[in-house]
Order: sequence, then structure tokens, then C-alpha cells
Amino acid sequence: MLAAGLRDTGAVSVVGCPAGSPLEQHARAESVETLAIPVHFLGAVPALAKVARDFDLIHCHSARGHRLAALTANLHHTPLLVTQRVALPSRMAWLRKCSFRRAAGVVCVSRFLAGQLAGLELPPERVTVVPSAVPPPDADSLTPEHRASVRARLGVAPEMTLVGNIAELVRAQDHATLLRATRRLADRHPALRLVIFGNGPLRGKLLSLRRKLGLQERVLLPGHEPQAERCLPAFELYATSARSEGLGGTVLEAFAAGVPVVATAGGGLPELVRPGQTGLLAPVGDAPALSEALQCLLANPPLAHELSTRARKLVHTEFTMARMLQQYQTLYEKLMGR
Repeated sequence: MLAAGLRDTGAVSVVGCPAGSPLEQHARAESVETLAIPVHFLGAVPALAKVARDFDLIHCHSARGHRLAALTANLHHTPLLVTQRVALPSRMAWLRKCSFRRAAGVVCVSRFLAGQLAGLELPPERVTVVPSAVPPPDADSLTPEHRASVRARLGVAPEMTLVGNIAELVRAQDHATLLRATRRLADRHPALRLVIFGNGPLRGKLLSLRRKLGLQERVLLPGHEPQAERCLPAFELYATSARSEGLGGTVLEAFAAGVPVVATAGGGLPELVRPGQTGLLAPVGDAPALSEALQCLLANPPLAHELSTRARKLVHTEFTMARMLQQYQTLYEKLMGR
């Protein structure tokens, strides 16, 4: 999305990624030039070292890309820019410190992440906060027909209340808290259904917890859903129980789709979900509080609508593509000395 937007400014942006990867296919579909980088480090290091001198700037968008660029920095001397999108783990802090210190600039998608980087003792002038942007949802995904088709595919009747979540099934997302919150709502809302789109290592444990809580008919775990954001308009509410998020890209997509949001205050989520303004927040790991926040919106549709209206306005003012592109373009020119 960034590369395609920069192309319209006259910049030449090339996406380096493994040949045949979904990213390469998507970039080419958007007429964005790509550069094949081998999957394995033994092949990737010499490949990047060879071509890096042809560019004025290398922009790293993942931890793997950052490590690769840092390892080859002394071979090409091309300035590095790193965008940090996810919360930093506590392990291997010394290695991250070395990698980040090789970067000419670091972009964090939230103030929360910028605070985490403060512990790495980077010069403050190297760190910039540029929030992620989301494109507007496809018009056809907002139609009653599309919503009905999503529900029909899931086996959710029109009269049922559908709460959705889209996330990998990993510890940081803490889906167990979301299941326990749903259990507390089940008796008050017999028509309530929760769908969690995503796969991950905790799938087996979540299936066991679902069975233990007696939620086999209430909680749907259909697995990975390509373009899952297109399912958002079919939800009455979007709920996340994440322990830590860099910012919360899917929450932004829910905002853009006009779906009310209930979240836990993990990582950068409070920068998006502003209590009583753009959504409702509960403490991390607190199933009773999360349940009450969901109940508040389920019982008060006018409030849910008011919050979603404000959230959509927030996306349209603070998280636009135009704003993000301008911030990156300014930063690129600064790092290249222009």
C-alpha cells in the first residue's frame, strides 16, 4: 500500500521479497516493481548486499528484513529506515539494540512502541511516530447482500448477534479471556455468537477451552480467512482481548467499516479505542470487565452507533493514506539529505 502510494509521488519504490510469495503476487497486481530476495539468510545476505547500492534508502518492514539489512549495512552503506509495527519481546534485547543502532531512522506506528524503544537508548531524533493508515472498505462489502452471505457461510442466522475477532491464535492475543467473557454473556444473550478468524499454535487449547466452557455452538473458529477484513461489516461488534498490540490494524479496519469496538487496554490499543469516544476498554486479562463492556453496547445500540460514528470520523481524519504518505515522504527526504 505504501509502495503504490509513493509511486504516485514520483518516487521509485521496489518491494524486496521472496520470489513467488503472496507479497510478490500482490505487489505485481498493484503494478509495484519487485526484487527477489531468497528466503534463507545464506542466500539473502549476498543478494541484498549486491543490490543495496542501487538504492538511496532501504526501508525495513519486518524483523527479518531489519536483521538482514543490519547484517549487510557495512557492505553497502545505504541508509536504513525501520518501521516497528509490533510490540517488542523481552528476550534478545541486546541483539535488537545493535540492529536498531544501525538504522538512520526508526518509525513506530504508535506512541506505545516509541516508549518501548526508549529502553534501547536510541537518540530521540531518530525515532518518529507515523500511525498506520487503512484504506476505505470496498463498497460491495458494505451491502446487505454481502453481510448476509458472510453470515450464511458461517451458519449464523440473520436474527443472531454476531461478535467478531480477527487475529492469530497466539498468546499475545489472549483469546482465552475473550472466550471467558463470552461465557459470562451467554445466558443473557442466547442469540449471541462469537467468530474468531485466524490460525495459530494455540488453536488446540482454544478448542479445548471452548468445550470446557460449553461454547461449542456459540464460538466459531473457522480458521484463516483470506481478506478477513471484508467480513467486518457482518459483525454487530468487534472485540479484541489482546495483551499487547503495536497499534491495532484490524481495529482501525473495524472503525473504517463502521463496526463498534470493545477492546482490552493492551499496548497501543488505547491510542485508538478512546473510552466513551471511539469504543470501550477493559483491563488486560479481565474477562468480567470485558464481558460488561460488551454487555454495555449489546444493551445500548444507540451508544454503539454513536461510538462507531466517532471512530469512523477518527479514521478519516488521523489515519488516512494521504497523511501517512506525506509523513513518510518527508522522512525519506530527510534521511537522504534532500
